[in-house]
Amino acid sequence: MDSFVFKILTTAVVLRAASGGGIPTFAGPWNVWIERFTTCSEDDKRISLKISHFNPSKKFENQVWNGFINFTEEMDDTWWSKGVLDVRSNNQWKENAFVFFFPKNGCSSAREILTEMFSKYFGKKGTPCRLVKRCIYFENTTVAHEYPRFPIMPYGYYRFKITAGVTGAKEPEYCFRMLCHIIPKIGS
Repeated sequence: MDSFVFKILTTAVVLRAASGGGIPTFAGPWNVWIERFTTCSEDDKRISLKISHFNPSKKFENQVWNGFINFTEEMDDTWWSKGVLDVRSNNQWKENAFVFFFPKNGCSSAREILTEMFSKYFGKKGTPCRLVKRCIYFENTTVAHEYPRFPIMPYGYYRFKITAGVTGAKEPEYCFRMLCHIIPKIGS
């Protein structure tokens, strides 16, 4: 074999092995960073959060939260809960890209899906789920957004609306909105 061809093939094999593969461009293991977290109504003052900004050079660092969330009604498994994700595409929101609805056991469903940091407020697994009335304060709290129930998600810019209410009630007691970005998780 010609030494020139051998060098080219060896270089190509080494570069391919060193790269470790490509980053998926559509969907796969993911991280999320939250741009904004508010209530659905401007009159509702139960949330006041300042979330650290996205830093492209440190895109996989956990976000830091400051502020509070005030839960004014006790929640248990007689409640329903719903999450609606709208995705941004072609300069417009595509509504209802993902819809998660739990007509019963809304508290237990939230406890299973939410990150470990929030799940602790719903009680331990194996016990009846209850979110008691309280104000949760965040002071330079690092939040790791990990959702093991959803290992793969399409990457993009999302608008997330979370609602919860007593079973049988048409209007939700809680309504939160979030703007977030789902980005590839490196090293998984």
